[in-house]
Amino acid sequence: MNKPRQTEWDPPRGITFVPFLKRPDRPHGVQWRVDGKRKTKTFATKEAQINFAKSLAGDAKRDGLAALRLDPSEAREWRHFRSEIGEANLEDVLRIWRKYGSVTSRVTLADAVAAFLKAKAGEGVAKATIGHLKPVLECFRDALGAMPAASVAREQLETYLGELDTESAETRRSHYKRVRTLFNWLKATRQIVDNPCDGWKSPRAPLATVSVMSVADGVKLFADNAKAPSARELLGRLALEAFCGMRHETAARLPGSAINFKDRLITIPASIDKNRKDQFIEHAPDNLWAWLAWSQPDKWSLAPVPYRNAKSAAFVRANVEHPHNVLRHSAASYHIAMNGDAGKTAAMLTHANLRMLWSNYRGKGGGKTNGEAWFSILPPV
Repeated sequence: MNKPRQTEWDPPRGITFVPFLKRPDRPHGVQWRVDGKRKTKTFATKEAQINFAKSLAGDAKRDGLAALRLDPSEAREWRHFRSEIGEANLEDVLRIWRKYGSVTSRVTLADAVAAFLKAKAGEGVAKATIGHLKPVLECFRDALGAMPAASVAREQLETYLGELDTESAETRRSHYKRVRTLFNWLKATRQIVDNPCDGWKSPRAPLATVSVMSVADGVKLFADNAKAPSARELLGRLALEAFCGMRHETAARLPGSAINFKDRLITIPASIDKNRKDQFIEHAPDNLWAWLAWSQPDKWSLAPVPYRNAKSAAFVRANVEHPHNVLRHSAASYHIAMNGDAGKTAAMLTHANLRMLWSNYRGKGGGKTNGEAWFSILPPV
């Protein structure tokens, strides 16, 4: 026998009408359970009680019992949202909203470039590095206009690189690397969600030309400058480039105090290192230590610009050709020729890419005998 209806509308199972006689202002209650815990809401009129219960029951019918965990108005709002987006994946909706809907995503490319350069300067990045970044990023900014940084697409980057007024693959690669640095920073600082450079390989760069000085020219360079102005410091810094492959901009700024004769250790401070971190040169060849002792590092006083000028004059004085990075290339080539070990050479040059060292410098030193001769160039007695 069916249970008689007690009201004009009976709530379904899980929702109960409860009288609250001690609350004359709101005597009509509705109770339901969520995760074993009783929830209660009271109303002033019977009509309001029934309307709430119907809404709650409708939410449960449409969206399951999980709907009872939501406020009914939230459930209705959710159903409306779902009807608007249709079958779209919620992760895609969220990604697009973050890209185009948030305030931070509206930062223009021009403002992003300015903020990036200011941030890098605040981090202590060298002025020379910022000097390389700034013209490239400003060129990129001018090419794409005042669009939001978050709206830049991969295709626009490819078009930009393809239309650069240059035939140099290395120049295109350099522009790509600097633009990628900007977008990496924007993503890291949560100003964009999608980085258009993610998964995009940089344009292939041609193999660098490796110029190696002959042993005879190396002997001449050092011998013909032994009595030049500031010869001891000049040749001591040149020896850092020629016999341990130190970068010329680092050799120009290395303080004499960074050279530890007792432990045979050279410390390159982060403030002058290309990668902005402390580097250490161990196991440098004996002839370098002979040149450093002869050069008296505790008396070094040349600033970077006077050293570079003196270095250029030294090549002219010895009538020896001076291709770009020739001393570092020579150190790497002769060191591999002498040891046959790219790992040792990489450690000496503070270089992380062993494969590149091996492919670029192997065979350029002309064999072990030549390598040994290069590292036998010694200071005057």
